[in-house]
Amino acid sequence: MILRLLSAASKLNGRWLTGTAVVFFSFSSILIHLIEPEKYTTVFKGLWWTVVTASTVGYGDYFPETIPGMILGICVIFGGLFIIGSSVGKITEQIIRLKKSKEEGRVAYLGKDHYVMIGWSSEKSMVTVQELLEADTKRDIVLIDRMAHTPFVHERFHYIQGDPTIFATLDHAGVDRCSNVMIFAPDKETDPLKADGQTLIIATSIESFGQERQVKDGRDGKGIYTIVELVHAAHERNFKFANVDEFVLSHQSTSFLMAKSSLHKGSSQLFKQLLDHAYGEDLHELQPRAGWRTYGDAHEQLKREGANLIADRKDLTIIRKLNEPIPPDARLFVICDDATYEAIKDKK
Repeated sequence: MILRLLSAASKLNGRWLTGTAVVFFSFSSILIHLIEPEKYTTVFKGLWWTVVTASTVGYGDYFPETIPGMILGICVIFGGLFIIGSSVGKITEQIIRLKKSKEEGRVAYLGKDHYVMIGWSSEKSMVTVQELLEADTKRDIVLIDRMAHTPFVHERFHYIQGDPTIFATLDHAGVDRCSNVMIFAPDKETDPLKADGQTLIIATSIESFGQERQVKDGRDGKGIYTIVELVHAAHERNFKFANVDEFVLSHQSTSFLMAKSSLHKGSSQLFKQLLDHAYGEDLHELQPRAGWRTYGDAHEQLKREGANLIADRKDLTIIRKLNEPIPPDARLFVICDDATYEAIKDKK
């Protein structure tokens, strides 16, 4: 009989189980009040006894003294084991199901100001994820790919399974609320034309998705900041209408580093320090302060605070423009350690 009850309980859905629990506890509370009204003077006291008895806690402050009351108590114990056991089983089942759904990338991401990665590209993506998690301890990372399960497990890493050219997938990843999108070149595609072609379609889809969301939400702000990995440099001009903000060439960076190391022996270590957060010095961005009128003002102030001003956006020539005014839309980049950056980043 117990096995049959447990089998029936496993087949009950959440609504039926909740309804059964409500009826069971309500009926038992009213019945014990009717059986022993002098002891259980209110239905609420009956409910207290029912809950304590059904959960087998048994405080002993209320207990039946009549035969009918005792029989009801036995029924409440067995009924409580059935309902509470079934409820715990259902909750555990839902937790396991949710965990499995997250691992399979079927749970939408609800956060904002996160990083979005499109395409898992073996070692390149792993290094990118680890560097972002270490360098930025506040933002989450959301990956969009078509793999059956998540390739990486971390509390701030979320996986969305789907086609990145479909708006529903981009919506599940919260692309319209993200900090930026990184599109990796297909790892298994050897033809540069096909690889960059796939990347172009994804970038165009993101641009269309961003425009649609801005119109829908009544926003007229910046588009979605997109960083794209290209296989062939000549294809960069084809991304003109996709409004891609930055391009990273797949193999050219390695070639440049090899050439620089040959020309200037040991120079590769300088680039490695800037690329790897594990080293002491790193690249950081600062907003211009109110008291800085020229690049020279910023350069001298930051030098005293232990940081080297090296660029405004992609302009590395500001050392020769120290007397020029800082434009309103300036984005200043400095090199310093994390402790120095934390001390200077919020100064006005």
